[in-house]
Amino acid sequence: MVAPYQPQPLLNKSFFQNLLGKQNPRNGLIEINNLLSRVEDIQEINKDDFEKINSIHGIDVFKKYPADLELFYKLYLSHALIDRKIDAAELSNLSHLKTVLEIKDVEHIHTQLVNVKLIEEVDKALVDKKLDPEEIAYLDRLIDDLGVSKDTAERLISDKVRGILEPIIKKQIADRQITPQEKKELEEAVKDLNIKVGLDDTSEKLYNKYRLAWLNSSRKQDIYNKGWTELMKENTATTVSQISWVTDHQKELLIYNLIDGYNQSLSTAKLRDRILCFIDMDKTAAKTFAETIYRDINNRTYLSIYRAQGASYVRFKASKKDLEWGPCRSLDGLVWDINSTEIVVPPIRPGCTCRLEFYRQPRAYCPIVDNEIIKNYLEFHDTYWRTKPE
Repeated sequence: MVAPYQPQPLLNKSFFQNLLGKQNPRNGLIEINNLLSRVEDIQEINKDDFEKINSIHGIDVFKKYPADLELFYKLYLSHALIDRKIDAAELSNLSHLKTVLEIKDVEHIHTQLVNVKLIEEVDKALVDKKLDPEEIAYLDRLIDDLGVSKDTAERLISDKVRGILEPIIKKQIADRQITPQEKKELEEAVKDLNIKVGLDDTSEKLYNKYRLAWLNSSRKQDIYNKGWTELMKENTATTVSQISWVTDHQKELLIYNLIDGYNQSLSTAKLRDRILCFIDMDKTAAKTFAETIYRDINNRTYLSIYRAQGASYVRFKASKKDLEWGPCRSLDGLVWDINSTEIVVPPIRPGCTCRLEFYRQPRAYCPIVDNEIIKNYLEFHDTYWRTKPE
């Protein structure tokens, strides 16, 4: 008996098959299976054996059951792959089966089963999320033994390795920032894998984006600048001092709530509710006011931080919603020297959520900003803090 074929009993004929004197056509396939299970050597089987089975059962198995005949081939190939390699004798038997079973294309069968076997072994090697030199050497030998192309093997292994790295990255970018400690964690994971692998385009772009965003993140200010709180207090006091439509007592309350709200990462809606407790305003106008003053203080504080950190350039970054407004869209991406006196510090209108971010290399050095935009910007800062929002 040639493994993996096991003898099976023939199926009973149905009532109508008995009545009409016909055979059960599925028995033709069972006869082929039993033939394969009886012979000592696959090479003993020839086309005449199949013609006899066709004649007995009154069918043409090659036309009626091509998918089932492929299954016989797959069973032998799966059996040959148990020891994770295909020797010369097994290759010869597979070639003979392809001929006698009249299978036109076996490449897709080999690709599917061989790749599955390689993936199984890669999964075993990566169970501890590491690849030591011995495991890499074993996989190299396996790739040769299975006859997998180098390109295919590299793709399959890279996909598996990315499957380990990308959840780490996904977790790290959940808060839209990647700290040096998190970067070190990823580097150690890559080192443990002991092979060079690239991230997919989306993950790589997000990783690079949030590595840069770490310096921009308010949640990590104490890591890279001990003076953040003082700078934020100074900018809060400076901005609030310009507001002429509130009393001095209201200014004190506003400064306190802005600083406390910032430290607690309050939403603008919650900050609005606080403001409404001591300033009589329209609710919608109060929310826009809270968001505008919050952004003004935030961007001015970050500009101070960037200068203190020795950054060379600063870039205007328009938010998605503000890109719909012409002036914000015109300023988006412009880069200034960090010490320029012409930096346009957002917000540039009520509710503007644009921001400044540090930038390593200039794309539009010493930009010339449209005079009308500058005029509107200066008028906004000259009037918004002096006129009560309606």
